[in-house]
Amino acid sequence: DNYGILAKTVTALENVGKISFLFNHHKVSDLKASLINVKDTNKIKADPSIEKQVNKANNEFKKETSKVIIPNNKVEFKGDKNIARTQETNLGNLITDAMEDYAAKNFKHKPDFAVTNGGGIRASISKGKVTQNDIITVLPFGNLISQIKVKGMNVKKAFEHSLGSPTETKDGKKQLLPNGGFLQVSKSIRVYYDMNQKSGSRVRDIQVRNRETGKFEKLNPNKTYYVATNDFTANKGDGYDMFGGQREEGISLDEVVGNYIQKHNLNEYNTNNPERIINGKLDSVKKSTHKSDNGKQSSNHTHKKSA
Repeated sequence: DNYGILAKTVTALENVGKISFLFNHHKVSDLKASLINVKDTNKIKADPSIEKQVNKANNEFKKETSKVIIPNNKVEFKGDKNIARTQETNLGNLITDAMEDYAAKNFKHKPDFAVTNGGGIRASISKGKVTQNDIITVLPFGNLISQIKVKGMNVKKAFEHSLGSPTETKDGKKQLLPNGGFLQVSKSIRVYYDMNQKSGSRVRDIQVRNRETGKFEKLNPNKTYYVATNDFTANKGDGYDMFGGQREEGISLDEVVGNYIQKHNLNEYNTNNPERIINGKLDSVKKSTHKSDNGKQSSNHTHKKSA
């Protein structure tokens, strides 16, 4: 008998995977796989009963998630996968700051910093009205905020892994190739790296904010840090084998972010300049980002207190 299976492939349903095979006497033969581009399915007439079920479920979901989080957002938050998986983004900064804030208020131990994988960020947030559905579209997997303990030497290994992608030159500029494990980071950590070095040897310096003094200090390889992240990354997802172990868990990330943006001033995120994950030779980077011409700390290392 001839059989066929349809399956989702890649991401965002760009294609439908078709697997066909013969099945006789409990044996599979003539196995073939092919891709059907979704654009080529436009003229296919939908099954009325299935279409009705899908539309009903979709409409109910939209209704349940139509709550307005911000009536008039004035900041464009960039979450395009080619950005979120290659460099710091203001949306990644927002999400991880929200995670650090939640962990500080709800977990047994205050976090030293927060990280989340860029591959888990699936959309941008536009200016104007922002609903609960918009937040869920950005973070659709229902991942739970988690907190784990990570030794300093493993924090460095994690960022070598995060920044270990091959590079390419695009429009005359060298950049990392997209990597779902690229870590977006919260305001309490700074990572300096050199893209011109080989993979595994790119991290030049890591600075973590001291919770007591408020000052950034060099990562201590022997110190244990409390790291807020999501349950996927905490459980060694995306190849983070240096993570794992016992973890404390909270609510879903979309709830964490939704609660945070209702209570905080978002103007501080209205920038596309890297402030937390900075590429360049260590000495020149530190001179340009630690001090401004008048000797005061530059905006790269200070953040306005949230309203």
